[in-house]
Amino acid sequence: MDSSTSSDLKTVWFLYARKLINRLEFWLVLFGYERSKHSFGSPLYLVYVILFFSVWIFATLTLLADYASQVLALLPFASPLQNAVAAGIAAFVLIFLAELFFASRRSPFVFSEADAHLVCLTPVDRRAVALLWFLGEWLPRALLVSAGAVVLAYGLFEIEAARELSWADLPFYLVAGIRMWIVAVPLHLGLQALAWAVGAWRLHGVRERPALSWAAPGLALIVFGGWALAGAPGQAGIPSWFWPLAHPIVAGLDAGSLLAGVGIAAVYGLAGLAALWAAAPLMSLARAAQETRDQGALMAAVLTGNLDLTNELKQRERLGSGRKPASLPPQSDFLAVGWKNAVRGLRLPPAGRLAGWLGILGLSLGILLVPDPVTRLVMSLIWILLAGNALVAALRKDMGVWWLVRQLPFPATRWVLVDLVMPLMGVALAGGA
Repeated sequence: MDSSTSSDLKTVWFLYARKLINRLEFWLVLFGYERSKHSFGSPLYLVYVILFFSVWIFATLTLLADYASQVLALLPFASPLQNAVAAGIAAFVLIFLAELFFASRRSPFVFSEADAHLVCLTPVDRRAVALLWFLGEWLPRALLVSAGAVVLAYGLFEIEAARELSWADLPFYLVAGIRMWIVAVPLHLGLQALAWAVGAWRLHGVRERPALSWAAPGLALIVFGGWALAGAPGQAGIPSWFWPLAHPIVAGLDAGSLLAGVGIAAVYGLAGLAALWAAAPLMSLARAAQETRDQGALMAAVLTGNLDLTNELKQRERLGSGRKPASLPPQSDFLAVGWKNAVRGLRLPPAGRLAGWLGILGLSLGILLVPDPVTRLVMSLIWILLAGNALVAALRKDMGVWWLVRQLPFPATRWVLVDLVMPLMGVALAGGA
């Protein structure tokens, strides 16, 4: 690393550290951190909080391990170890494919408006930005992956013990989780870094690469299709071409050399970071900032529970600026307003279009079929909430852009009537089915 890159890394870290502290401010305050003094408060309180969360996390992971052992027992492979290894392989492959899917469509590097001015428009080394932004986003995901890896190891330990565990088994129980955690962290680091390297390569220049968006679905078809064609899982076991991924997982599950498993996982981590480092120098930070300009507002809307703003930002991101706007038909009044509502509904994702109506239909059937009066009462209350939201959804969206709707050449009473009558017919059909 040359001196200029090292200097840029320090500069970017100076900016990103403050952003990271703001994101972790709640947890830092919870652990007694005093920002004005740049130190923690009472050592006794810090020890108490660490012990409390350690016990709580261990209890939660142990509870989840009971469910994991039941799931592993249902898998059709030849042994509990093969079931656990297959589950680990499937989990890591799905994580990588999900990261690749999103990185091939939108920049994985999310920049706020302040970042766009302080970082993206400066001649700072792109590798420093890519590395720090990647590590900042990888850490929260790594916590979830670590929890899943430990639960997998605990679940396998409980199955192989085949008896009620006692306090004497606690050291071996803890070691089983630590072994898997040591392997899972660098393995996940490398897979996510590789997916982000693809996202960084997509940001080279201004040319779009639409074919890259099919990389994740195509790879998923090849991987899982090849696994399915290899034979019945209970007979053929895990295909041999999964060995580079299976070997560190086997080692983490105490069925192989831990040193070799950690070494292979470390190779994954270093290779992923090297790929990201190599792909970063030519990526366009301005393009990344343009693609992610609404992500900060979207996350804030999700955390504050502002569903209307969340849906609006998601729709704006999905439609983009290059989509041709839909025009209203030449008919007037009721048909034109109905067409407007239909186009707005079609622009929602399929899950968003059907979830509410399927919920109303399912609850209507449940109210008729469930004999327990308390359950029927709870289902009725949920039905009222879903039906009420469906009835006023179109009207609420029109009122949100009242300045635009009032310019349409329709009387206000007519489009309000259409906004209410069409959902009412839908609720009547779904509720009466």
